[in-house]
Amino acid sequence: MRISRFFLVGLAVSIGLPAQDVDRGVELYEAKKYAEAESVLRQATNAEPGNARAQQYLGLSLLQQNKLSEAEAPLKKAEELSPDSDEVKVALGRLYLGQRKYEPAESALNEAIQKKPDNAYAHYYAGMAYNGLKRPDKMVERFETFLKLAPDAPEAPKVRSLLRSVR
Repeated sequence: MRISRFFLVGLAVSIGLPAQDVDRGVELYEAKKYAEAESVLRQATNAEPGNARAQQYLGLSLLQQNKLSEAEAPLKKAEELSPDSDEVKVALGRLYLGQRKYEPAESALNEAIQKKPDNAYAHYYAGMAYNGLKRPDKMVERFETFLKLAPDAPEAPKVRSLLRSVR
């Protein structure tokens, strides 16, 4: 007996496999196994394209592998599916920074900050965007906020050093 692929995908969705795939993909991403995360999350987004979390982490996995052009589509899809997510806005900001598109990065990151003012990494990446835009006043402001929110973050020593050099 031949079972259609459509039926199998529908069955997988109905029994929750994509959610497990997304969780597994996020675990792999957090373990810095970006290529493996990409593979698992591609399967999850193919099975359930409307899953914003899967799209976001697929984009982040691609971003971490410096696959900037590939990362844009899932991150934009995640934004479309979850327009109020500060985390998606930060991910888009990171993408634009990698592409050296500082104005869109600034815009995405400021939206993230408006949605969640205590998102330390929105401030960190906004500081990076302002650095690219040659706006040291705004860069200093964002980096100081980042240090207040996350003084022990791995990026904190680099930020402190950069602030010392601008003062």
